[in-house]
Amino acid sequence: MSARHWIHPFAGLVALLVTAGFVSGQAQPRLWGRWVFDGEHVKGTRVTAATGRVHGTIKSADGLRSHPALGGLALGGGHRVVLADDLAKLKLPATALSVSAWVTVDRSQPWGGIVSALQDNGGFEQGWLLGFRNASFCFAISSKGGSDGDGLLTYLTAPSAFVLGRRHHVVGTYDGKVMRLYVDGGEVASSKQQKGPILYPAHAPFEIGAYHDKDENFPLSGIVQEVAIHDRALAPATIAATWTRRAAALKPIARPPVAGWTFRSEHLADGAVRAFGAGPALPVEGEFTIDDDTGPWALHVGPKGGVGVLPVTDTVLPAKALSLEAWVRLEAQPEWSGFLGTIDDDRGRQAGALLGSRKDRFAFGLASQGADDGNGRMTWVMAPGPFEPGRWYHVCGTYDGVGQALYVDGELMSLVRVQHGAVIRPASSPFVVGSFRDQDEDHRLPGRLHTAAVFDHAVDAATVRVRFNAGRRAMPQGLRLRAGPIVRHVAPDAVMVSWETRAPGSTVVRWGPGKDMSRVVRDKTPKHRHQVTLQGVAPDTVHGFVVATVREGKRAEQASPRFTFDSTFEYLPVKSPRRPSPWPDDALTPVYRRAAEHILATSGVSQGFCLVLGSEEGRLAWELAQRTDLKIIALEPDARKVARSRQALQKTGLYGARISVHRMKLDSDLPYTDWFANLIVSDRLLLSGKVPAKTSEIVRLLRPCGGAVVFGTRKKTSASRLKRLTGAPRGQAQTLDADEGAWVMWRRPALDGARDWTHQYASPDNSACSQDELARGAMEVLWYGRPGPRPMVDRGARNPAPLSANGRLFVQGDRILFGLDAYNGTILWSLFAPQLVRANIPRDGSNMVATDDALLVAVDDGCWELDGQTGVRRALHPLPLLPSSHRHQWGFLAHESGLMVGSAVKEGSSFVAGQGQWYDKAGSEAFKVASDWLFALDRQSPNPRWIYRKGVIINATITIAKGRVYFIESRDEKAVLADVGRLGQPVLRNTFLVCLDLGSGEMKWEKAVDVTRAERSLYLAWAKDTLVLTTTKDRYEVQAFDAKTGAGRWAMNHRMARDHHGGAFQHPVIVG
Repeated sequence: MSARHWIHPFAGLVALLVTAGFVSGQAQPRLWGRWVFDGEHVKGTRVTAATGRVHGTIKSADGLRSHPALGGLALGGGHRVVLADDLAKLKLPATALSVSAWVTVDRSQPWGGIVSALQDNGGFEQGWLLGFRNASFCFAISSKGGSDGDGLLTYLTAPSAFVLGRRHHVVGTYDGKVMRLYVDGGEVASSKQQKGPILYPAHAPFEIGAYHDKDENFPLSGIVQEVAIHDRALAPATIAATWTRRAAALKPIARPPVAGWTFRSEHLADGAVRAFGAGPALPVEGEFTIDDDTGPWALHVGPKGGVGVLPVTDTVLPAKALSLEAWVRLEAQPEWSGFLGTIDDDRGRQAGALLGSRKDRFAFGLASQGADDGNGRMTWVMAPGPFEPGRWYHVCGTYDGVGQALYVDGELMSLVRVQHGAVIRPASSPFVVGSFRDQDEDHRLPGRLHTAAVFDHAVDAATVRVRFNAGRRAMPQGLRLRAGPIVRHVAPDAVMVSWETRAPGSTVVRWGPGKDMSRVVRDKTPKHRHQVTLQGVAPDTVHGFVVATVREGKRAEQASPRFTFDSTFEYLPVKSPRRPSPWPDDALTPVYRRAAEHILATSGVSQGFCLVLGSEEGRLAWELAQRTDLKIIALEPDARKVARSRQALQKTGLYGARISVHRMKLDSDLPYTDWFANLIVSDRLLLSGKVPAKTSEIVRLLRPCGGAVVFGTRKKTSASRLKRLTGAPRGQAQTLDADEGAWVMWRRPALDGARDWTHQYASPDNSACSQDELARGAMEVLWYGRPGPRPMVDRGARNPAPLSANGRLFVQGDRILFGLDAYNGTILWSLFAPQLVRANIPRDGSNMVATDDALLVAVDDGCWELDGQTGVRRALHPLPLLPSSHRHQWGFLAHESGLMVGSAVKEGSSFVAGQGQWYDKAGSEAFKVASDWLFALDRQSPNPRWIYRKGVIINATITIAKGRVYFIESRDEKAVLADVGRLGQPVLRNTFLVCLDLGSGEMKWEKAVDVTRAERSLYLAWAKDTLVLTTTKDRYEVQAFDAKTGAGRWAMNHRMARDHHGGAFQHPVIVG
């Protein structure tokens, strides 16, 4: 049969754009071209224009067809309509433009095109596009007046996402001065950045159904009903009227199910479950149980029973359209399982409709007459991601006669348009609840069913969402942790998982490599703080895990989402093997043992690099390695001693891995990088009292911020002489108490003129300048090494910057944290934190702050205080709460003058990129994250010092300097009452620049400011008693205010160097 079936759409599909609403005296838009995708205008691969003389050709046409319920051309798999292979052959509108489309998008993607005539190749940006980015419609155009030399496209992006599977009306207009984007009759974005005639590329394709230029092709997956192009900007009233006339036909009508069952014991009579509504009762075969053991009442499906069976009728298998729905909990991920439906999948014969699962994905299968190849052909719609065993889900599959959709927990997971026409009824298979059953297969659901329902229509997305929200109230709530989980390697094949629950309960961890979650660790002892060690971790493998608990006095288990950790990122130091000393047990044995213990006890150094000057036979190096994680470089000028020490250390298993012996003259310059040694000692000095090396080299090699020289000798000598040998400035070395001989230590302070980078923009003043006095001129590599790029997040997500304080470097990767030695790259610690994620920092603020002794990290509704040297969590600071109808999370974070300053944002406000997002354009990705209240608290006290609440506070503007806190606050009613703290235009209205006292929270002054043009970025920074406010839309606009009074000082603006790759939201750097 033919691969294409053209059916005329329903009456009234063809749009006649009305002319009402045009301004008197202006030329009315001329319809340049119009294409209607119906059986009249599409014949084979030929598309005849309904208006105009530009006809099209369908490329990659296999499988294309129109759909009677929607009327239009289904596109997918690279299909597109080519109107011209080179727009140079056409005379497209030159000075003004309107491009409109009635379109249904089936799949969101990073980029997609509805109509395109452009080239966007790096900095070369010319032409125009009507399309979408991620899940929002967009309109882009390049003009001669807005060009930067080789063209510059301005992209308008709708602030809200479109609805997958629903028809939308999208219009982009440009009148030579202003470009506008309309969605479903309303204007959603505008810009004055472009002006003058449209700048077209010399050569480019002109296509419908794709964003296509010289080096990119992003096709649309969905349905295009109609496209029109005018040579003027359509009036807003015309666009609104066009939408209004068609909108009524798009409204869905909700109807109840025709059959459905809730599995409760009171609904059971004579072996059958009573239906709700008018549907048939459901007989349940074999041995079964209906109880509320794990939360809601549910039918336990098992190998010996628990399956409902009915004959197939029009009630349980509607022919023209249907929906199958279930609340289900699977305990495993089998090859196949069925929730409800009827299916025939016997070799070549395929018929019926079934909702179930395939391996770790939910699935909805259906076979229709329109796709029948003689034996029936079934299409399976699969969820894109895995489900978690042990968790309740709402799953719904719908079929409207032309397309299959699969919903999970109220969200559309997938939509395909392969099947069409009536559902094929299986010849002999029954309708089954709880199994995928046909003539030779019976794949039972390994778990429980709470409800199952059949509808005789395709339930629309909004109704699915409503039913999910209504049903989930009966479900066990997911486990919301007070803190964690945190995963740390304790051995190459073992990790420790720790977390805190809000109420005491048992401890359960389900885990395994890859998708396997079959391993279980349990502890029935109720507790708040949970800690489990998982043994047998596979190397270089992503592992999944779920933490769960049963609260005291409860029966139902609460489980977390599925988390992951990757054992590839194991950075433990090489441990010392348990081997005896290769040296004889002689008089020197206790000398070296006591010396090593004394050195470590007084210096406190156990990580990083140790330099042994004059290593003799290697005995002191070995004693130190036995007791620490130090990597030891031993220097010895005597070739025979070098050889003997290498031979001895080979026997210990440490040579090469933890200890290296270098033959080296000690009275000359040493070939090692500056500042690398955390600890410097001398075996030669210990034994003979001889000078080990040049003092200038000791100073050069010793790490600042706590690196220690510990020198001791058994020989009689003065402490002052040993102090001189350390190279320490006069008065800084100290004499140590010792049982024998003389010992001294010098702990090196920070470098003079060096500064820390403790916040996202250096310090809480947001100046992006640390005032470091040493970074001048050319630079060289000090060290390089792990962790490398793989555990990091791609730059496009704009994640938190690394921080540095007191000689330590803190790096946030992809849900993984690292603490490193800033001077030699030693990985001091690492941990996985699956819920640690913050993105699009220019529109929010970092979730990390470093201090001299700790790393503060905001996660969910608390702030972790991690020890800077070990990464061990020392404290959990809960978010101070105020009365609110919303749940809040910790937003802004800073540390100044001994106070933690934080803010509360509504749950879900922060950006959490995890799908390759690239935050670069305007629209919803440039929305500002705003907080409902601001507070300060001492790290030593759980009670806040003060809380400030008035309007909503824009996080990216919170600035702290000289005992004051400054920020931009919006008191716009829509912003204050919004359900989420990620806001567009409302947060830029009715705004004030506010100054508070850091110690008390008392308002010092406020000043009304206009930031309505801050659509792309909004920053505040401080320097020399001056506040610098930076905003961008299509230009950079900078204002300066007196930080003491709020009085204006000066203002200036300048053009953007570019409108892409971060060009529109560069943060200011204030030097001096």
